[in-house]
Amino acid sequence: MAEEVEKERNWALILAPVLSSLLTAGLCILMLWLVAERSREDREEWKRAVCSIIVTQDDNYRENPPSTELGRENARDLQSLRKTRGCPPPHS
Repeated sequence: MAEEVEKERNWALILAPVLSSLLTAGLCILMLWLVAERSREDREEWKRAVCSIIVTQDDNYRENPPSTELGRENARDLQSLRKTRGCPPPHS
């Protein structure tokens, strides 16, 4: 009988740290996933903000074409940025 109690105690001494480690690892994975998800949301918000600026500037250049070479170069760069960044296309 005492031998069985000793075996159960030995299992408890092994099982407790293993379960604790598994729980800790699971919580770490959950935290990493949450941080990654938040980072993705922040990137999407940043992309929307940048697109808003690009679209506004590009639309302004389309409505009022620039008169200088630097202005025309800026207009071309904004058109290119609008396409490469995946911003909404200009209204027809």
